[in-house]
Amino acid sequence: MTEAPFWTVFPTHAVKNDWTDHGESHRAVMKLFAQHLPGAAHERRATGQILYRVDHHVDGSSTVLVQSQEALETAPPQARATTIPRNGWDLAAGTPVLFRVAVNAIRRRTERDAIGRRHECLSAVDMDAVPEWLASKLAGALTVNEVFDHTRRTHRHHRQRDRTPPRFVLDTVDGLATVDDAAGLQRLRLGGVGRGKAYGAGLLTVRPLG
Repeated sequence: MTEAPFWTVFPTHAVKNDWTDHGESHRAVMKLFAQHLPGAAHERRATGQILYRVDHHVDGSSTVLVQSQEALETAPPQARATTIPRNGWDLAAGTPVLFRVAVNAIRRRTERDAIGRRHECLSAVDMDAVPEWLASKLAGALTVNEVFDHTRRTHRHHRQRDRTPPRFVLDTVDGLATVDDAAGLQRLRLGGVGRGKAYGAGLLTVRPLG
């Protein structure tokens, strides 16, 4: 039985930060945790299984959801912290669920330059192809039955001399799915979906129906 992680939710305005800048957002989230997280500096997010997502709501407000194996050391005063109830974490195969996930939907392709050298290139998946791309990423853990909301935002990083990519495309998808494999779902929920997990992508949340 996998230990359920912590969830912490706070309004974006509770932390002084430009949440449209993915590099600054990563740094703002990591500052909420203790500096003694295991591993080298570039490994601490992954070793702490830290994922986060900025959720935009119909009333115009926005919140940050942080999922982690350790509680935050310095949570904003407006933050609400909780652990996921066991009946919401251990979901058996066949359970219908609502899901939300933010992903950096990209494809790799190989191109040759003018003198024939091969280069790997990354490009954003066309927006209308994201549901199919996502279904393939979730396959074996969830079967996607319906996508009923999908938004795309492009974030830009303004700091110079930084290894953070200057542009980052983030798709947030809401839908209805069925659990195929409980262990596979646990791995995706803890480890994240796809690339760009340091920059607000990858966090999959599910809620059982009924």
